[in-house]
Amino acid sequence: MSVLAALFYLFIRPVELLLEFIFALCYKASENPGVSIIILSVILNILILPLYIKADELQLQTSLKEKSLKPWVDRIKKTFKGDERFMILNAYYKENDYSPTDVFKGSFSLILQIPFFIAAYHMLSSLHLLNGVPFLFGLIKDLGVPDGALPLGSFNINVLPVIMTLINISAGMIYTKDTSLKDKIKIVLIALVFLVLLYDSPAGLVLYWTCNNIFSLLKNIALKLLKFKPGAGEGVKIGTYGEDKILIIGGLFYLSVLVGLLVPSDIIPTATYHFVNVHAYKNPVVYMFISFFTGLGTFFVYGLILYVLSTKRLKKYFSLLVSIICGILTMNYFAFGKVGPLTPLLRLQSGKYSTTPKDIMFNILIMVLIAMLFFILWKNKKKIILSVIMACLIAVSYMSIKNLLDITKEYRHLYYATTQLQTPSLKLSKNGKNVIVIMLDRGMGYLLPYLMEEDPDIGEKFSGFTFYPDTISFGEYTNTGSPALYGGYGYTPDKINDMPELSLEEKQNAALKVMPVNFYENGYKVTVMDPTYAGYEWIPDLSVFDEYPEMDLYITDANLNPYMDEIVEEETDVRNRAFFCYSLFRVSPLFMRTLLYDSGMYNAADREYSSDFVQVTEDGHTSRGYDIDFLNGYYALKTLPDITVVSYDTENTFTMYSNNTAHNEALLSEPSYTPELIIDNTSYDQENMQRFTLDGVTLDIDEIRDYKIYQCNMASYMLLGNWLDSLREAGVYDNTRIIIVADHGTSFSDDGDYETAEPRSFNPVLLVKDFDSTGEFTVSSQFMTNADTPFLAFNGLIEEPVDPRTGETISDDDKYDLPLLITDNPNLLIDDNNGNVFTPAYWYEFSGTDVFDPEAWSYIGIK
Repeated sequence: MSVLAALFYLFIRPVELLLEFIFALCYKASENPGVSIIILSVILNILILPLYIKADELQLQTSLKEKSLKPWVDRIKKTFKGDERFMILNAYYKENDYSPTDVFKGSFSLILQIPFFIAAYHMLSSLHLLNGVPFLFGLIKDLGVPDGALPLGSFNINVLPVIMTLINISAGMIYTKDTSLKDKIKIVLIALVFLVLLYDSPAGLVLYWTCNNIFSLLKNIALKLLKFKPGAGEGVKIGTYGEDKILIIGGLFYLSVLVGLLVPSDIIPTATYHFVNVHAYKNPVVYMFISFFTGLGTFFVYGLILYVLSTKRLKKYFSLLVSIICGILTMNYFAFGKVGPLTPLLRLQSGKYSTTPKDIMFNILIMVLIAMLFFILWKNKKKIILSVIMACLIAVSYMSIKNLLDITKEYRHLYYATTQLQTPSLKLSKNGKNVIVIMLDRGMGYLLPYLMEEDPDIGEKFSGFTFYPDTISFGEYTNTGSPALYGGYGYTPDKINDMPELSLEEKQNAALKVMPVNFYENGYKVTVMDPTYAGYEWIPDLSVFDEYPEMDLYITDANLNPYMDEIVEEETDVRNRAFFCYSLFRVSPLFMRTLLYDSGMYNAADREYSSDFVQVTEDGHTSRGYDIDFLNGYYALKTLPDITVVSYDTENTFTMYSNNTAHNEALLSEPSYTPELIIDNTSYDQENMQRFTLDGVTLDIDEIRDYKIYQCNMASYMLLGNWLDSLREAGVYDNTRIIIVADHGTSFSDDGDYETAEPRSFNPVLLVKDFDSTGEFTVSSQFMTNADTPFLAFNGLIEEPVDPRTGETISDDDKYDLPLLITDNPNLLIDDNNGNVFTPAYWYEFSGTDVFDPEAWSYIGIK
């Protein structure tokens, strides 16, 4: 981060966030950018009016002081020269309680305006909301460009900046009525500078500054009418006791570290991969420094400025105020801080933030008690508060530094992913045999008939396939459901827990190798794409296959996303702002959090354009923006026809491929089921609710997530269908065995009763097309598990396939050894559940052949 960038985040960003917050509230209320600008100007000027009055008072004091000293100063300068003049002037200044540096007090009001001017310019000059919006009954045709209101030949004169300048000069003349000519000239020059700077600016920005000048004019008139006189001149000295000084400075710095550094750095260490885009490899610590400088400016710099400009009475209680804020923010974060997992752009994965009235009241009670405690200590034992704040400062500084080191360590570890960006290629043979296993993460078995009822083309495209609706998975999530899919019955969750001498990573890697190694050792050309949790990494580590150099290994997820350059740019812009905003949200009182979170937009001024790659939906029918994770999987699946390469040799091939399109939830445009920037499915959903009913059974689709799940599954089969058509066109459909299987399912509703199994969560899709199978799409009632996948892939091709790790034969015999042990382990993240056995979970026995038969399920407890 450059010095200029650091200064921006230190002085300008805090003011800009305040402007954005006020503007966002105004816009949500008025839905009119012009009205919002005017209200923003009024509210902001009222809020900072006491500061400006104090600054003006200091400036007026300095001006009057200089005016009273001027006759003797002129006489001294005329009479004496050199060192003698210097010494006499200093003595005279000292005698009259004046310092030459007091000249800066005279410019304090102007200096105070600089960050507000730059912040407003930065925010309003590029605000998309202003584009094309007329205002003032058409007098301003477009707030997003210069007004050009007065045509003059082939030119247009911008009238609004001229009006702004005249008002500015008028306000200045009233303000400097009793001051020197030098001050009046300075006011005019400053007004002209603003004219030059803002002449070609968007009308919205000039409107804002014109409103500021009108407010300033009215303020100066009011002060003159009230015959305002400067106070006795408290100056800007911090006239409190030393203990209070340390408490104020230490407390403000503590808040800077807590909010600016600790809170955001707590997010990343356990999920660093979320914040490292391997297509633009950058250490997330950069965002932490940006957040810290923003926090330092917000609390330390502007906190001290607020103190300096406070009244004498307020200064007396300033240390108490700082102490109480320290206590409340600390308590809110550590005691009320849990809000759930985040997306890479700092949105809650659950979509909305919610709390209960009971929690809000309890939080308010605790804050009141903290305020009372600190007041008592402040009155009687101020040193205790000081000691506590200093101890907390040391603690949060230590935790922050540790977080930064952990982030950097994990960032360096993720370098491996930058070496896996080769363009993928799926090689098939026209004259040999091809076997393809596609793991469609969270593809839902029970949902497929509903999708085919809505879109019969799916059945036609999947001709030759057999669907097994009575398929069961051994785990509800990928970490427990995928090992058996890849490795067979030797890798069910109970079998994995029976091997405590090996880590979960080693067992996952071993399961992933079962199919590729068997085919590889039998002469097949092997391609592996996106092997699930390889190396127990979210971004699969392809090096687990290094001992098989002739295998083709690729990562498709995100590598085929055509929006990646735009995503990288937006990720940087959003995170630069959102980390600090998220921190404020986390430390705030519960009753303020919904307002501050703002559906994940954190009150961005350009709220409707703040992010193209964050999908925002309020009702499950309309949305704006794309979901990055969905795009990553969607385009990997959509480009399968493009990356599939057909050769005419007789070499047999095997491909193992994992895709997340059905898993990464997003609202899609119906009926095409494609990602779009702006979506409105209201009419289609209203007219096609019958699609959720089949054979008298209606899916309980009423929440936003329900629509997303349905749509993402539909998109997956539509894209797979297009790829199957491309195989037919290439002449490799008949000589290819294709298995489409999921690691687990999910349900549309969850009552949280773990003692009753939810069969839909354990019902993955299983679709199989064998060689030369070209008839109609068929449905089989045969009971299956996703652990049958290796057996189905090897059947008739590999004699006595074995687990490369153990040498045990791969078969489906264990499927008939009832009961089957099924687990629901809520600890689904490999960041946490990564020991040698799975953490304790809910376990069930399944004894039957109908997955949806409640009598076949029995809860056996936690183990």
